[in-house]
Amino acid sequence: MAVEAGPGSFRKSKSARFAVRIATDSRRSSARPSRRALPSAAARESSGAPVQLLIDAALGICVCRVCAKTKPLTEFPFRSLKRQTRQRICLLCQRAYTNEWYTRNRKRQIAKARIRRDHHAAQLRSWVRAYLSDHPCIDCGETNVDLLDFDHLRDKRANVSTLTHVAVSWDLVKREIQKCEVRCANCHRRKTAHAIGIYRVRWLLQRPGRDSNPRPQNS
Repeated sequence: MAVEAGPGSFRKSKSARFAVRIATDSRRSSARPSRRALPSAAARESSGAPVQLLIDAALGICVCRVCAKTKPLTEFPFRSLKRQTRQRICLLCQRAYTNEWYTRNRKRQIAKARIRRDHHAAQLRSWVRAYLSDHPCIDCGETNVDLLDFDHLRDKRANVSTLTHVAVSWDLVKREIQKCEVRCANCHRRKTAHAIGIYRVRWLLQRPGRDSNPRPQNS
C-alpha cells in the first residue's frame, strides 16, 4: 500500500540533507591545513638545510666547489641579497673562468659590440636629423638639414656629431642639444667669427673707409 508523503516529511528530509552537507563541509575544512599552520619559508629552509651548511654559515666560512678551498664568506658573491644566500664558487675562480672565457671568445664579442654600436649610432643620427628637420636656423631660417649645425651656448662637453659617432645614450645627446642653438653653416661661422674676433673680421671692421687704420700685414 503506497503512502503519500506529506509536507512535514518533505521538510524533515530537506533538513536532513542540509545537516549532512554541513557535516561534510566541516570534515573537509578540518582535513585541509590552514595557512597559519604552514611553516614559514625561513623555517623550512633552516630545518631542511644540511648540518654542514649551518655550521659554515655560523663560522662565516665556505668551501669553493672549484678550488675546494675553505674561504671566508666575504670571498663568495651573493646569489640573492634579499635572502642573504651566497654562491658556492669563490670570486677568484669566477674571475679566472670569466677571463678564460673572454680570451676564447674575444673576437666574437668585439664583433658583436661593433654591430651594436653601429646600429645605435645609426639610430642616433636619424633622431638628430629628425630634430634638425623641426628646428630651422634661428638667424636666416634655413631648413636644409645638411647645412644646419648645433651652436653651443654654454658648458660644451663635446660636439653632438662626436657623441653620435661614439654611440652614447640618447639622454646624453639630448642634454647636449639643450645647450645649443640651431644655425646654418654660414650663420654659425659668421657668429663665431664675430665672437672670437678673428683677424678677417677686425680687418673688415677697420678697412679704409671705415677706419683710418690700414689692413694689417701678415708677419
